[in-house]
Amino acid sequence: MTLTEASALTKKGLIVTAITIFIALATWGIWHYYYNYIYLPGLPPVVEKPTLAFGPLPKLKFPDPTVASSNFSYSLDTETGALPEKLPELFKVYSIAQLATDLLALDRAKNLAGALEFNKNPEAISPTQYKFLDDISGGELIVDLDTGNFKFRKNYATSSGDNFERIEDFINEDKQSQSFKNFLSSRELLKDQLKNGRTRVTYNNPVKKDSTQATINLWQENVEDIPIVTPKFNEGLIKTISINNQNLNKKYISMDYIFWPIDLNNFGTYPIKKVDEAFEELKNGEGFIAIEPLRGNVSISKIYLAYYLSEEYTNYLQPVYVFEGSGFASIVQAVKNEFVEKSD
Repeated sequence: MTLTEASALTKKGLIVTAITIFIALATWGIWHYYYNYIYLPGLPPVVEKPTLAFGPLPKLKFPDPTVASSNFSYSLDTETGALPEKLPELFKVYSIAQLATDLLALDRAKNLAGALEFNKNPEAISPTQYKFLDDISGGELIVDLDTGNFKFRKNYATSSGDNFERIEDFINEDKQSQSFKNFLSSRELLKDQLKNGRTRVTYNNPVKKDSTQATINLWQENVEDIPIVTPKFNEGLIKTISINNQNLNKKYISMDYIFWPIDLNNFGTYPIKKVDEAFEELKNGEGFIAIEPLRGNVSISKIYLAYYLSEEYTNYLQPVYVFEGSGFASIVQAVKNEFVEKSD
């Protein structure tokens, strides 16, 4: 074979290779386009099925209502002027660990009493509740052995020997919140689910610098960015009243401490109502009014999903719809009614 013939054969080979590559790429492109833009869109969407891991859920425990949600008329004044769109169809429901009295429960209660400067000689007021006294202030501490939850009241009055905070620190809400968390932490009461919980601080005088008391509310932290709400709405299940005193055992003159440990590893998924269904239930009197409005016409500016925790123990952390406006808040159970136990 001459050099000219070899060169011509090489050119033919390159042309055939190029054509083959072009056909292969074109075929792949056509197949890719058909599969992704014609075949897949034509298939019915994959619908995730709820696990319903806990079976029918209990109806949420709301306090006895003072007014029915059907007593008001509602206008939607959200950013869009309408109900929110693209809300999930399924929502996680979590188990809440149930604690029970054991042989060491009373010892733990006595240790708690000591940490809070109450005497360790309790009086049984029920099989699961014990009362401890503060001999100095005349206050009392009541501890529930089943849950470890408690409340106390003290009657401390300021005296000339007390050290007071600077007024700038006392009226600083962030400092008061952090000081309270530090107090709980030093007594092993700041559980992991409380460390990043939101707080709300209010004062007993509209002019903060003239206040003598601050009320600090603490909520358990959000669950996957979903906030937790309570029946009193503006109050957490953990709440304290503090005075302007640097002595921590005198600073906090009352406290309500209710903590329900959420098992974030034990959950099921449940179908939830569409937002328009929840809105109809609100209008029909099936919503719980957490903040009662002053007028009969209610402007709703925010609608969102949250988790609900009550003062009473319940087995599960369930989602709710929250309808909120100026001076108003209402809560509607979000799980579809067919997956909720019927009321007696």
